[in-house]
Amino acid sequence: MEFINFVSDKVINLKMDCKTKEDFFKEIHNKVFELGFVKEEFGEKILGRENVFPTGLNLGDYGVAIPHTDAEYIKEQFIAVCTFNEPVVFSSMEDQDEKVPVNLAFVLGLNQPHSQLSVLTELMGIMQNKELVEKLMDSTDKEEVLKTIKSL
Repeated sequence: MEFINFVSDKVINLKMDCKTKEDFFKEIHNKVFELGFVKEEFGEKILGRENVFPTGLNLGDYGVAIPHTDAEYIKEQFIAVCTFNEPVVFSSMEDQDEKVPVNLAFVLGLNQPHSQLSVLTELMGIMQNKELVEKLMDSTDKEEVLKTIKSL
């Protein structure tokens, strides 16, 4: 499984206290930049891409976002798994005017094109599994998140 290879406890962020997607991207940028995973421009570029090509998905009972940016801003590949205390509003991937309250975000920091397709395919499978998504959203422990993902 490709997906699990990019997730570590360093980039699992549970019950984040972000009010806006801008707050969220700032917090994620600071974390992955401090870890040395991204270039300094990452935060600006991921927000810019999200504003032009939104990644919010309304999946009925919950909302998921899959923000990412160009490979050139990624030094070390990662997938950040993020949950929120309160949903953060993203624009819909299908209709930019539609707002999606996002409960779970997977920030893709991938710099190899072949990785992106297989990871996106795996993510689609995860997002369609309501029980799994709810387990991730309810998790309060990073090890629990890793165990859940490894069980796929």
